[in-house]
Amino acid sequence: HRFAIFYVIYVTLIVFAVIRIITAVFLRETLEAANNDAEMIVQERLLQNARYVKKLEGIFAAMDESGDGLLTEDEMTQLLQ
Repeated sequence: HRFAIFYVIYVTLIVFAVIRIITAVFLRETLEAANNDAEMIVQERLLQNARYVKKLEGIFAAMDESGDGLLTEDEMTQLLQ
């Protein structure tokens, strides 16, 4: 009868330990997936910003009639009229 009590306690502890290990593995995988998602969001934002900068550079290059890389007040005034 005494051995049955120890056996039940032993099995309970082993099951508890296995459940904790499974939970830890699942949690680690979940956190890695979330971290990868955050990295992808940052990369996508950087790519969008780069596209926006390219478009703005194109607009200002088209506005620069002299082709010197500078947008003067006169060029800006002519375009806005």
